[in-house]
Amino acid sequence: MHFVLKLNFLKKYYIIIQISNLGCIMKKRIVSIISVVILIFGFGILIHETTGNVKAEEETVAKVTENEATASFGDDAAVSGVYPYNEIAMSNGAITLSNSELNAIKNNSSVAGLKINSTNGAIIMDSSYIASLVDQSKGTITFSYNINGSIATVSAKTEGSTIYGNRGLCLISADNHGDFYSTVLDSNGVAVGTSCYFEDANMLRWQMVKSETYMFYSNKVSFLDTENHWSKDYVGFLASRGVVNGVSIGYFSPDSNVTRGQFIAILHRISKDNGVAYTNNPYDDVLKDQYYYNAVCWGTDAKIINGRSASKFEPNANISREEMATMCCRYLNSLNMDLKAVRTGADFSDISSVMPYAVTPVKQCHAAGIINGVGDNRFDPQANATRGESATIVAGLIAYLTAMPH
Repeated sequence: MHFVLKLNFLKKYYIIIQISNLGCIMKKRIVSIISVVILIFGFGILIHETTGNVKAEEETVAKVTENEATASFGDDAAVSGVYPYNEIAMSNGAITLSNSELNAIKNNSSVAGLKINSTNGAIIMDSSYIASLVDQSKGTITFSYNINGSIATVSAKTEGSTIYGNRGLCLISADNHGDFYSTVLDSNGVAVGTSCYFEDANMLRWQMVKSETYMFYSNKVSFLDTENHWSKDYVGFLASRGVVNGVSIGYFSPDSNVTRGQFIAILHRISKDNGVAYTNNPYDDVLKDQYYYNAVCWGTDAKIINGRSASKFEPNANISREEMATMCCRYLNSLNMDLKAVRTGADFSDISSVMPYAVTPVKQCHAAGIINGVGDNRFDPQANATRGESATIVAGLIAYLTAMPH
């Protein structure tokens, strides 16, 4: 099978996923291993990062004068973009696997996880997600997946009790469903921020959250001040999923700057933890009545953010390009995901001006196709990002995460 993710709005952004069968691996249930190779060919103009749920009064006021505290990451060199999976076919919409079978997959270092195929979709789990399910299992887990019209029902149950993974990544695919503006609503009617429609495959894919029922929903959103702006489609893609909002009715303000509070709020919206209450707030400038409060608490728990000091987060300070690359990298690391290299190329000519804490994230996000430079092979790490630019990079982050089933 071969398909191309062609997100319309990413005029020069193509993700090619090649899937080839590699043979049987485990008993009669395991059909094949698939190798997923993802190649991304350059983006258009800029690929930066995202905005928050912004009201006019939330616009940025402070200029970046300091940088995020140092954080640890993996090796500088990005690794290969090859993803082998055990592939199993379920019959009649369900399949039961024992802990020993799941552990054999989880402990097999030559595969990244498990793909369970239904008649019109698939459940794709990485090894970390499988491990977290096994930790909750009573001996066997029954996976089920069915689609009826615009409703998808998916679950993992042990002795009749529904369980969800608390680490790693689980993606759900729905064949022959969706369009460019399609998103997925959970059982509470909340949009799943991490969802993406693959045009050439006619497939909608989203990140599993704590919901057994999902509804496919198309919601075109547009703004008067992005109609002739280069970021129009990126902004529309995110707004249709409830990931970004305007600054007022009909206006997005694509050329305004993005703040630290806005950016962590937007990352929270695309996470599977959106809607979960968090209380770990070490900063005296992050108050409970602010829209970014829960996102900052979540980002602190997930080790996605650091403050400008032990007690100051500076949520209203403009965020720099290198700070956003760092947060994106940490976000994926919080899912136990490595940033796989999907393109090669020389370092940015101004890589020496990137702050030490951000060098690895910038290199890895660039190699993964999530960010690009600003032209002339420059990254411009300390520049403040605009709302339009940041919407572009979050669209790239969502495409990367959903197209690459770790």
